Amino acid sequence: MKRLLPLLALAGCAHPVVRGDIHQRGWLLVETAHISLRTDLGRSDAIAHARRLDQIWAALAHVYDLVAPGSPPPSQPFRVIHLASCGDFERIHSDVDGFVFGSVEGDIAVTCEGRGEAALFHELAHIFNHHHFSRLPRWVDEGLATYYQTLAVRGGRAILGNFPPGLSDYWNRQRWLPSLDEIRHLKPVEFYDPQRIGANYFSAWKLVHLLNDTEKDRQRRFRAYLAALRGGATDEEAWGTAFAGDESLADDYLTYQRRDRLNRLITAYRWTEPSAPRVRRLRAGEAHVLWASLLRVAHADQVAAQLDRAARADPHWPGLLYWRAVLLRPPNSVRLLRDYLAREPDDPKGWQALVRARMRTVLPANHDPLDRPPPPGVLAMQDDVRKLIEHSDTANALNEIGWYYAVAHNPNTGLNFALRAVRTEPSCAACWDTVALLYYEAGKLDLAFEAQERSAGIYAEYAPREVNARLERYRAALRRTQPGASAR
Repeated sequence: MKRLLPLLALAGCAHPVVRGDIHQRGWLLVETAHISLRTDLGRSDAIAHARRLDQIWAALAHVYDLVAPGSPPPSQPFRVIHLASCGDFERIHSDVDGFVFGSVEGDIAVTCEGRGEAALFHELAHIFNHHHFSRLPRWVDEGLATYYQTLAVRGGRAILGNFPPGLSDYWNRQRWLPSLDEIRHLKPVEFYDPQRIGANYFSAWKLVHLLNDTEKDRQRRFRAYLAALRGGATDEEAWGTAFAGDESLADDYLTYQRRDRLNRLITAYRWTEPSAPRVRRLRAGEAHVLWASLLRVAHADQVAAQLDRAARADPHWPGLLYWRAVLLRPPNSVRLLRDYLAREPDDPKGWQALVRARMRTVLPANHDPLDRPPPPGVLAMQDDVRKLIEHSDTANALNEIGWYYAVAHNPNTGLNFALRAVRTEPSCAACWDTVALLYYEAGKLDLAFEAQERSAGIYAEYAPREVNARLERYRAALRRTQPGASAR
C-alpha cells in the first residue's frame, strides 16, 4: 500500500488542533544522505533519530540486493515528520502508529516518539519495491513490504523472516484465507476490501515467506520471477516461466500457516555509520506551515486558521505567500505566487507552483486532454513553463512540465521531460501517468498501457479515479488496434 498503515476512522480530539504556539517547540530540519527529517525533538535526539533512519535505509538497501541484485537504490530522500509527543500526533490522527500523506515535496511519513518503526520499514520497502520493479502485482508489493518490515540487525547479521506484528491472529488458526490463485490475482479494490484486508495482508506475506525462506529451489524460482518482473515481463509470463513444474506449490501455500516454526533468512551485515547530518532550525513560519500541512490530513477546514497564526508569528516571511497559494488554493493563487517570485525569483518550487496554479485557471472543470484540444490559455503559459525548465530538474518538476505538454498535445516535447522524470524517480506514480498520456497522444498504445498500468500499480488503493479510467481506455484502445495482443 502507499501508506504506512491502513488509515482508520478518526477519533475526536480532546485538544484544539490549531496551534498558536507550535513555533515555540524548537523544530529542526535534519538531513542525511538519504533522510530528510523534521522534528521537535531536542537537537541531540533529533540527530540520533535521523542517523537511525539513515541506518535503516542503508540496511534495507543491502538486503534488497537479494531480490534486485546490482540495481542502484533509490536516490530521492525519505521524508519524515517525527513528533516528540504522541499526544500531538493524536491531534492529527488516532488509532495508527504512523501514516503517510502526499505533499508538494512528495510523500511524507509521520510518526511519534516510541511508535512506528515497523511502519517506517514498511513504507521504505514500498519505495524500494517501486524503484526496482517495472510492475508488481498487489500481493508482491504488500507481501514484500510486510516481509521486509520485520528486518532486524544484530550481532553482525541482518535477519529477515520474523513474524510481522499485527498478523499473529492468522497463524495456526482455522479461518477463511484466499487460495494461491486468488491472492495472486486480487485487484487493488479487492485486496484492500475492509472485510478481508487482514487476511489478504497475511496471505501475501505468507506467500513471499514460503517462496523466499524455505527451499533453495523455490527461492531461486522466486528471484527469477522478480527478475522477470523487473525486466518488464507480465505477471503471467514471469510466473509461468519461474514456477513451471512446481506442482506442490498450491498445497504447500494452503498449509504453510500450520507450521510450528518459521525459517529466517540471515546474511552478514553491520549497521553503517552515517556521515554528520546537516541541521538547521525551522523559522517560526515554517513550523506553522508544517503543522498546517499535517492538518490537511484530517482537519482541512482548519488550515487557513493555522496559516493566520503563521502570519502573526512570522509576519515578514515571504514563504507564507507561497504556502497560502499551495495549501489553500484560493482564487488569487496566481497573484500570491507572482508576489512570492518577485521576492524569491530563483526558487524552483515557486515556479512549479505557479505553473500548476495557472493550469488550474486555464483548464475548464473536468477537462480531459484525451478528448479536448488545449484551451487558448495553455499556450499563453509557455514563458512560465520555460522558467520552470530553467530552475528545476526534480522528478516532480519534470512531471509538471511533461503534463503541461501533454495538455498542449505536444507529445514529442513532453516525452523528453516525462521520461526524465521516471528515470529520476521510478516510484513516481503521477510521472508514469504523464508518460502514459504522452505515449497515447504519440500513438504508442502498447507503451501507453504499460506505463499507465505501472502508475495504477504504484498508486495502489489510492489511485485517482481518472488514472484507472485512463488505464481502461488504453486497454480498450490496445485491444482494438492489436486484436491478438493480451492486454492484461
